[in-house]
Amino acid sequence: MKFLGSLLLCGIAAAGVAQVRPGLQVKKLSPLGPGTRLPIEALGQRGIKFSPLTPQQMAESKQVIRANGWFGAPRSPLDDFDHESPTTMFADYLEHGPRAAAPPTALATRPPALVLYDSAGYSGFVGNLYARMLANTLSNSKTPVYVMPVENYTAGAMAGYAETFYLGTVYNNALPAAFKADALSTTKPLCWMGYNLWQIAWTADWTASDPAFTNKYGFTFSYIDSTSMPQIVYKGQTLDGDQLANGLGRVSILDTAKVQVLATAQTTDGSNSLPYMLKGGNLYYVADDPLQDSSAWLRSDRSLAFEDVLNDIIAFTPATQRQALLRIEDVHPQSDPKMLRSIADLLYAEGVPYVVCVIPQFEDPLGDWNGTPLSTSLKSATAVVSALKYMQSKGGQIIMHGYTHQYSNVRNAYSGVSGDDYEFYRVNVDSNGNAIIVGPVAEDSAAWVKNRITLGLNALAGVKLTATGWNTPHYLASPVDYQEFKNRFQYSMCRGKIFGIDPQGRLAWVEQEAPYPITDDLGGIRLPETLGYVSTPELGTVGALPADLVAKAHKLKLVTRNGYASCFFHWFLPTSMLQELVRGIKNEGFVFKTASSTLN
Repeated sequence: MKFLGSLLLCGIAAAGVAQVRPGLQVKKLSPLGPGTRLPIEALGQRGIKFSPLTPQQMAESKQVIRANGWFGAPRSPLDDFDHESPTTMFADYLEHGPRAAAPPTALATRPPALVLYDSAGYSGFVGNLYARMLANTLSNSKTPVYVMPVENYTAGAMAGYAETFYLGTVYNNALPAAFKADALSTTKPLCWMGYNLWQIAWTADWTASDPAFTNKYGFTFSYIDSTSMPQIVYKGQTLDGDQLANGLGRVSILDTAKVQVLATAQTTDGSNSLPYMLKGGNLYYVADDPLQDSSAWLRSDRSLAFEDVLNDIIAFTPATQRQALLRIEDVHPQSDPKMLRSIADLLYAEGVPYVVCVIPQFEDPLGDWNGTPLSTSLKSATAVVSALKYMQSKGGQIIMHGYTHQYSNVRNAYSGVSGDDYEFYRVNVDSNGNAIIVGPVAEDSAAWVKNRITLGLNALAGVKLTATGWNTPHYLASPVDYQEFKNRFQYSMCRGKIFGIDPQGRLAWVEQEAPYPITDDLGGIRLPETLGYVSTPELGTVGALPADLVAKAHKLKLVTRNGYASCFFHWFLPTSMLQELVRGIKNEGFVFKTASSTLN
């Protein structure tokens, strides 16, 4: 995280080891490099989204938080919130976010890991979002994770964990002396991401590098480099860095025998670079928070490098088989049954299992299609139902893609038509066609979302179809909604959200794009979507052709050991494009799998 709650911003010369001469005042080191400026509040530009909540929605969000382990289950023995009142607990959540989180105990097959994060200041809640994102990522290895503010750390705590991760998201946060001492003395894997490494790499008076640090790890911290370095090179592949980065931690390697550079950040022309990710002894250092801004919104895939190195940090050996998943998207009662059967025949001939994302009820309340409002149920669309059953016989399985994939009788945000619009969130469009998120729909509540899910499942059951999983329309719903999706379906096939509440009482969230299946902090199984989708003029955009998705799969294969090539394809596009897509992915060595909650 490259911003903080309160920071005196000033230009300070680049840090270096102080040279002491008699009669001269010792010059202190500074973490800030030449020209470095750290924005205080730029959350909207950092991949974090916000929306207000009504009092009822806030109350139900509290229930979700308390009922689903967001305050920790299992918990760290360092936490004492069992003795706090519910009012105090939520007041603490408003300031810091949940203080512990972990996959369900039944999933754990490895020793626990400790994840620490900065929680100080106005923006402290952001560190918790990314700490829980890391915990979700670690769930792929069935690692139980304990998440806690670093400010709560007590001496000797990390000795009880196989690995410790620290997310430095608040610049120059006052780290506890006990944490700094244990970080220097531990022999277990320690992964330090982002800010504040100088607090253990330099002497206490900030006049020189600390010999205890350099002798052990073979490098020292220099300064935050504000040079734009939008490329991350890992395993010979160029990944997109944080496009909005305002500084990376620059280190100086002093003993090459002790240090292994794992990834390099560089300028576009390659003329300037620095170690982005390295290992010195038992310490892994990443020059920023590698999970931040790693989303489709900001076109950053540098997180793949970290998510691969994560296997080494925790000494986990992932499955070596290259796996792929395919979704056929936005199928509804007005879909062309001939197209659906053609897709089924093609994928069956290619030996590709797949899921069909079905919208049970089609709505066009404003007559966007042909000037006349239209409402079509599955029960009345007998040819479509027959085609769906044919798809099932040819290797397809059905997951539910909302109930109507649109909201009420309004444009939300585009046309009001099923498949185009949001269902669980109100969204507007500005004059440039950009979606402006407003907040959960007015009716949003546990009862309302339960009813919509039930309507959809009953519509499927009425034509003897069953959904095995769920896909959130446009990947956006409230925490209350996500709880119900988890309760009613075995797995989800959409990018997940990690929710918090900022000090203004707004819902805040970040999107997670894990390259492999994970268990999220609500306990739901989430299957990955890593390649995106084929985009054509029919979808209003151009630029992601089958060859582009295959190229992404190729990079994924070279960068990660266990990343899935997972994508989706809209039913109305030419089957020749689908054939090119699946054959290209198979030629990269990936094997298409049947979606299930047991994939790993």
